Amino acid sequence: MTNRIDRPATMLAALGILALLVGGCGRGGPPLAAVSGVVALDGKPLSQGRVLFVAERGQGANGTIDEQGRFTLATDGRPGASVGRHRVAVVSTREVPPSPGETLAGAEWLIPQHYGNPDQSGLVFDVQEDTHNIRIELSTQAQGKIVKE
Repeated sequence: MTNRIDRPATMLAALGILALLVGGCGRGGPPLAAVSGVVALDGKPLSQGRVLFVAERGQGANGTIDEQGRFTLATDGRPGASVGRHRVAVVSTREVPPSPGETLAGAEWLIPQHYGNPDQSGLVFDVQEDTHNIRIELSTQAQGKIVKE
């Protein structure tokens, strides 16, 4: 399922999420747990995007999704995510050329758009010190889930 959105709206959403992620503790903050994994949509790995963990307390973490759907989280440039409960978002879009008569390129969601908002994704994960590998399973037909591997 894809939805076309305009670039300014995408940028504003990304800046808002970035502000949430940056607004925590500075360097030398709480200990971090290593978290990496795979993101899949309907059982198939995503080939691009970002994973965002928004911490209830402390600073959030994020990671880039590679061509095989893999990601590794980092917090303020340090590997890992803070221990505790996180709301999770996944953003996966691609740029589309402007329509005739438009000057700005747009973006098309490669996953259901609600996954891009940590308040609407339905994805929550408790990072623990022994959390290492997880699988984020997104669906076009049902609610997504996160599984510790």
